Amino acid sequence: MRGAKNDALAEHHAEVERIQHVYSRYDSNPLEQAKRDPRNEGNRYIASERRARVHELLHGEHLLPLNGRKILDVGCGSGSLLRSLVEWGAGVDGLIGVDLLPDRLSKAQALLPGARLLQAAIQAAPFQDSTFDIVCAFTLMSSVLSTTVRAEIAREITRILKPGGAIVFYDIRYPSPGNSNVRAITQRELEALFPAFEAHGSTLTLLPPLARRLGRFSRLVYPALAKVPPLRSHYLAILRRR
Repeated sequence: MRGAKNDALAEHHAEVERIQHVYSRYDSNPLEQAKRDPRNEGNRYIASERRARVHELLHGEHLLPLNGRKILDVGCGSGSLLRSLVEWGAGVDGLIGVDLLPDRLSKAQALLPGARLLQAAIQAAPFQDSTFDIVCAFTLMSSVLSTTVRAEIAREITRILKPGGAIVFYDIRYPSPGNSNVRAITQRELEALFPAFEAHGSTLTLLPPLARRLGRFSRLVYPALAKVPPLRSHYLAILRRR
């Protein structure tokens, strides 16, 4: 038993180190930075569509307004989702963001000075059982290659979520042939990771490599192409306990 625990811990640490190394490489690679440039029209449409659909889903699940709710964003990055949650009524003092990357957390802190932000893996964060009304996990699982670590993350999210709480999930559903550090997550795997939950959601996000090439035609072309189901690369869902 002790050997199995040690193996799992070693796998966890190896995965954390790999993710930190990968994002360090992204940050020093001009091509990777260009892909993520928020000034790109396609990227702007991706972000705008996602924000609108998240709001719509929260409304449909009767989770708005967010006033008084305790909310955790796992893998919060630079804080864009946290800022949207504040705009939808969440109190900054009720928000917590967790991320592995200190530079992302610095940007998030500048965006939301009053928010509590922690540099940690979710499995190591100091949260009690049944702490949060909502836990957000956006492009989190796809950054984790280890099946064991994915399961650990899912168990931890389940543990810290209040009875009646909700998981807001957004992630890649297609493999990324050009990036071996991304692993898609299917709806079937999502359901296996959270067997006590039922997911309500849909696909969205025009394939990013295509969206980024639309340029000045984005306004006309993005909405039309995003209506074609096979061209939607991500899955957005809210998970509630059965």
